[in-house]
This record gives sequence, C-alpha cells and structure tokens, in this order.
Amino acid sequence: FPPPWFLLQLFLLTEDQLDRMAHYYHQSTPNHYTYKYPVTMGWDPDFLEKPKSREEGGEGEFRLNDLERLQIKMRKFAKFIGMRGAETPMWEAERQIQVLVCRVKSVTQEEEEMRERKHFGMSRICK
Repeated sequence: FPPPWFLLQLFLLTEDQLDRMAHYYHQSTPNHYTYKYPVTMGWDPDFLEKPKSREEGGEGEFRLNDLERLQIKMRKFAKFIGMRGAETPMWEAERQIQVLVCRVKSVTQEEEEMRERKHFGMSRICK
C-alpha cells in the first residue's frame, strides 16, 4: 500500500482504503510494530467504528456520521505520513467529547434500568 503523494490522492481515498492502510501500517490493530513508526495515527476503534446496521446508524450523537468518520480518518492518515496542516481541528475534539458523553449517558441509563429491575422486579418495569 503506497501512501498518497499528493493531497488529491489523499482526498480520493475511500474509507475502506483508509481502514486497510491503517491496518497495513499496524495502526488500527496495535501490535509490536505500531510504535516503531515516528508518529502513530491514534486510531481509536471505538470512536471510528461504523454502525453495524442501518438501525444503529440512527443513534444520532452516539456515533460519527459517515462524512465525519471519513474526514477524521483522512486527517489521521495525512498526519501519519507527514502532510502539513493535519492538526486536529476543534470540531473533531468537540465531537469526540460529545460522542463520549452520549455513550456515558447510555451506559448510565442501562445500569439504572438494571438496578431498578433487580430492586423492584420486572413487573414494575413492564407497566
């Protein structure tokens, strides 16, 4: 997998191609080679994962949309290969925080529901 030489080549990459290159360069699947590169991509699989089905895609703030995910992967790869101007933009950091907050709320809600089921029994939850 030769990396893109020009900005246009980078912008023409698909998300699947970026995923394959991240894997090829040991960034999406960390192993003993991951940190042998001068820079790592910081490929966060939970943050960058695609929805598994169309129903999951409607979770709103819980996941990145297709365009956000592609832009972030493209920027991470550009930074990895040393292209200038690939610093993390403010919107990306804010979006990552937003996604994490939504995930924490979701987990907290699930835990509260489980605690309520154990405490009050299923009959109260089902009403």
